[in-house]
Amino acid sequence: QTDHYNLLKRSGRAKATTESEDKFLRVNSLRDRWLIEQQLQAQLNTGRSQQVSVSTVKRRLRAAGLTGRVTKKRLVWATKHRQWTTEDWKTVLWTDEIFGSSYRVFHSLQTWFVASTVSSLGL
Repeated sequence: QTDHYNLLKRSGRAKATTESEDKFLRVNSLRDRWLIEQQLQAQLNTGRSQQVSVSTVKRRLRAAGLTGRVTKKRLVWATKHRQWTTEDWKTVLWTDEIFGSSYRVFHSLQTWFVASTVSSLGL
């Protein structure tokens, strides 16, 4: 039969995190998008006997479709336009006026956004 299979014991090392811990990382990173991996790692490792690495946190977030690429593109754009004068900015058509601020050091900011896929857009 093509739809029948037996679950066999798998070889190899077990995952460092459980499904509930993966969900914890995903939910916390979406709840506070300014958290960096080290902060998420510290939250997860609280009360754990075996510590989880920052690399594991990054992999779990990436597997959940969360990525910091948008932030990196914004930084490149901001660096490119840093020297613009008021007159330069007057030539820009503003269609969306959303402002935000952060009290953290600019180079250490990392926000997480759900990666756009065809299925997530409903196409």
